Amino acid sequence: MAKVSELQELRDLGPSLDADDSVLGALIDQLGVNGALAHLWAARAAATATLVDVTESGSSRKMSGIHNQAKSLADRYRGLADAENAVVPVSGTVTLGTITR
Repeated sequence: MAKVSELQELRDLGPSLDADDSVLGALIDQLGVNGALAHLWAARAAATATLVDVTESGSSRKMSGIHNQAKSLADRYRGLADAENAVVPVSGTVTLGTITR
């Protein structure tokens, strides 16, 4: 079960969303906080992939920047989630012996 602090962190750092706490909690339980953030930002990047830059009447709006930033944040949180789940190899030697009494 996700903690209240984890849900708040997801709402603070993730894209604005109308999801219920139970849905977000399940996502945190399955992927962890950083994994959930990566998933949500990747979903936002997918949703904004069709936005294009608009220039008209002397003004311009860089709408593609929304997609690029969401993709960048998804990659960042994916890297953090992967680092959390990485297995660190332990090096060293082990010596086995026999105990006699």
